[in-house]
Amino acid sequence: LVVILLGKPRTTAGVQGRLGSLGTPTTSKGVFGRFAFLRRAARSAESAAADRGATNMIESALEAANLPLKPGEAIVAAVGLALVAFVLFTALLQTLVGGIIAAAVVLIGSLLFVNNVAARSKKKFEAQLPDTLNLLATSLRAGYSLLQAVEAVSQEAPEPTRREFGRAMAEIRLGRPMNDALAD
Repeated sequence: LVVILLGKPRTTAGVQGRLGSLGTPTTSKGVFGRFAFLRRAARSAESAAADRGATNMIESALEAANLPLKPGEAIVAAVGLALVAFVLFTALLQTLVGGIIAAAVVLIGSLLFVNNVAARSKKKFEAQLPDTLNLLATSLRAGYSLLQAVEAVSQEAPEPTRREFGRAMAEIRLGRPMNDALAD
C-alpha cells in the first residue's frame, strides 16, 4: 500500500509510450532487433531506396521469396555481406581488386539468391494450381460460396498455395475486393 501510494506516479507519457508501442510496427526479432545501429542503418537504407523508387520492387521480391525481411534490412544484409567479403578477400589476396570483385559477386549473388527462391516458390505454386482449382471446384459443388471455397483453400492447401490464398483472405477481410486480392 505504501509503495502504491508513495511510489512513482504513472504519467500519461509512460502510458502513451506503452500504448504507442502497440500500434507501431514491430522491429525484427533477429539481429536487426538486437542492435540499434543495424536498425538505424536499415531505416536509412530503406529511405534511400524509397528516394530512388526501389522499395516496392525490393519488397515484392522479398515477399515472393517468402523472406521475412524488410527492404532496408535486406539491403543492409547484402551490403554487410559484401563488406565482409571485401575485407576477407582483400586480406587473403592482398589486392584491392580481388576484394572489389568479391564484394560485387556477393551483391549480385544475393540478388540472384532472392530471385531464385522466388522463382522456386512460383514454380511450386504453379505445380499445385490444378489441385487448388480442383479443391475450389469441389468446395463450390458442395455448396460453399466462393469466399468460403477460397478460405478452404487457404486452410487446406500445401505451402506456398496456403500462404498466398491466406494473404488474399486477409486482404478480403480488410475490405479489398475479391478480384483484386486474388489477382495479387
